[in-house]
Order: sequence, then structure tokens, then C-alpha cells
Amino acid sequence: MEYPEPTVGALIVNRNKEILLMEQALRREVREEVGIEIEEPHFIMFHELIYPREFLYKKHFISFHFLCRQK
Repeated sequence: MEYPEPTVGALIVNRNKEILLMEQALRREVREEVGIEIEEPHFIMFHELIYPREFLYKKHFISFHFLCRQK
């Protein structure tokens, strides 16, 4: 793949003020991956990874990060 692959991340603060960092799609993926509902998503930042060495294949990622609260 030689074009950007959009990704999304979420910083989730639970009721105990603990933070969970997760790099998948936002509401749906958070629900599917960790079984919790989130609210109040606020965009924080984005960054690009262009052909990162950590990946076996050449990939170009654009990651969007949000701060969210657990419902």
C-alpha cells in the first residue's frame, strides 16, 4: 500500500482517573475492543508514520488522537 492509511487513537479516562491508550477506530472500536462506551471525544492531535521500521510492510499511517471519558 503506497497511500496513507488513516487510523485513530483514544486516550480514555475511567472513573478512577486511569488512562487507557488505544489505537483503533473510536466509539465502535472502543466498544468492540474493550467493551466500554465513551463520551465527550475531543480531538487532540494527529501524526503521520511514513514507512515506520516497526512494520514488516511499507505503510503510511495518519493517526488521529482523541481524549474521551468513559460513560
